Amino acid sequence: MRVKDEDERLRHRLELQALGIERVFLRHKTPARVAGGTVQSQATSFSLQAFLAPGREHLHQISRELQQALGVRQVAIEQSDGQWQVSVVQPQPAPVELLDLLASLPRVSHGVVALGVAENARPVLLNLLSEESAHVLVSGTAQAGKTSLLRSFAMSLALTNRQSQVQMILMTAAAPRPGREKQDEWLAPLAYLPHVLAHLIDTPEEVAGTLRFLVGEQRYRRQEGITLPRIILFMDGLLPLLEQGGQAVRRDFGALLQSGAQAGIHLVVSTREPQTALDNLLRTYLPVRIAGRLDSAAEAWAATGLADSRAQQLLGQGDFLAVAGGNVVRFQGAYISDYDVHLCLDDLHQRRPRTMVAQPIVRRLSPPMAQPLAARAQDFRFDGQRLALAFAGD
Repeated sequence: MRVKDEDERLRHRLELQALGIERVFLRHKTPARVAGGTVQSQATSFSLQAFLAPGREHLHQISRELQQALGVRQVAIEQSDGQWQVSVVQPQPAPVELLDLLASLPRVSHGVVALGVAENARPVLLNLLSEESAHVLVSGTAQAGKTSLLRSFAMSLALTNRQSQVQMILMTAAAPRPGREKQDEWLAPLAYLPHVLAHLIDTPEEVAGTLRFLVGEQRYRRQEGITLPRIILFMDGLLPLLEQGGQAVRRDFGALLQSGAQAGIHLVVSTREPQTALDNLLRTYLPVRIAGRLDSAAEAWAATGLADSRAQQLLGQGDFLAVAGGNVVRFQGAYISDYDVHLCLDDLHQRRPRTMVAQPIVRRLSPPMAQPLAARAQDFRFDGQRLALAFAGD
């Protein structure tokens, strides 16, 4: 798949935000149309064709709903020269954007994942098909960036592999910890990837059934000598998933760790508590360790297998250590925003081949980074469907 360039991504984000603004005003029985606006380095101003009652509390309520709908922290509704404007402060660009990273790579081989960028500015890639990379353990405290890394991991695979090569299953713990952002808000959109075999699995019954199915699939594949398509199982929040599932889930999880890779089934699991989630035996079957910030030296040792990794001193927010094949690399994890996920999903589904109903079913399973936006203002026009960009003065 061709990686979208910066202008395409900007246009897509503005179109979604314009439609989101119109929907929020419509819910308040205040029809408004986005007619255009201006993009600056840190904020976007949307020009409205609307008559708004100037009630402060009413506008404040709309602003709060716009923040939620657009996924931003600051929105202002104000009138200038007789025209209403919605000013949106855009989030700061991530240190490493996944789509920028993929665009900087000349070619990504089958089964290779773009994880991020190392301290020496070189891309960090993981060959999941290597014998030394059978399964992956991602550890870290809250806000370490574990779920975000899993999301980028899955998107990297989807953007560089065909469905016939890679298919995925996503699991998350049913009950997130208090005060932590719900994991399913990050992973649920990925269920729309053509490569994903089911909706986001988040109940103990579904977790148990899925692991039981995969153990059976593993047995069948080994008997028949099958390894394709590769199945990647993402388990976000390993400890609660194992605790809620009981002994049967632990047994099936252990069986997949021990023999799954030989049948083309790979596990990518995340946990806050590597000491508690896995015993020493199971940990030996997770050769790739990715550690974010951890609470203690003991947790850092359990996460990396190294006595002096100092993972407890990492900064969080995507600052990771990767330990694999005797190598240790510190890197900034790649990030993909909701808007870029939506853009990629739209493109993947447009390119997806049509289903041929009459076709027999034969398978058992269905680095310089890009520069930020220019600081000068960029005007745009919006007709309700498509958005046109033009630099002011061009």
